Amino acid sequence: MPRIFKKQANGGRSICTVALLLMMFLVGAAQADVGTGTQIPVGLGLSSLEAISGESGSGINALIEIVPLSYLMSPDIDNFSVTYDYVTEDVTGIGSWIPTGRAGVRFGSPNVDIDVTGGYGYLWNNAATGSFWLGDIAAHFRMKNNWSIGPHFGVLQFPDGLNWEGSYADVDFADTTGWMAGLVITGQWGSGFTLISVDYVSAEFDVETGSGWTANSDTLDISGIAAQIGIGWHF
Repeated sequence: MPRIFKKQANGGRSICTVALLLMMFLVGAAQADVGTGTQIPVGLGLSSLEAISGESGSGINALIEIVPLSYLMSPDIDNFSVTYDYVTEDVTGIGSWIPTGRAGVRFGSPNVDIDVTGGYGYLWNNAATGSFWLGDIAAHFRMKNNWSIGPHFGVLQFPDGLNWEGSYADVDFADTTGWMAGLVITGQWGSGFTLISVDYVSAEFDVETGSGWTANSDTLDISGIAAQIGIGWHF
């Protein structure tokens, strides 16, 4: 029988008490694992976020945002497996980390701001990993006390697909393009801002196996709900 491997996915520290409580809830609700014959922890990560920048009023401002606390819950990855004779590696759980960073410009007006950003992210769990490029457009409707709320839509490009992190299986996940959309809330503090986003992410990878391995599905669908918390600065 194959040897059993065990490892646990690592999480980032929260930037505030609210972030910590939220991410503890998410991680407690869903932990992804991959198994060889039995199981090996796995993690998947995806996602990106928006930000609000600039001061109230009209104008164009540059902005930078960092979203280290980004967690994706993908129900369809649970029980994905690849098999060769008596050896099976499978995924259990639905959680992935998807931290991102981006930069762009904001087109400001008295009541609503439009942000156009682009950047880089990394999807991670103990079963599959992969980097992605992202582009996004967001509308921020101003509220009282330096808060704003609005929708956003983005495109995710995985140029190299995903890499399987199991011990034995010969399996690859092809490059793909996905999208994400959701609602972002931002709070301004001086030249910086805090952002919280709840999004739906859609992305699906074609599965390619070799050396006698077979998969129980032709695709790996990581679509699901993402919760994200980050910070940024405007110039």
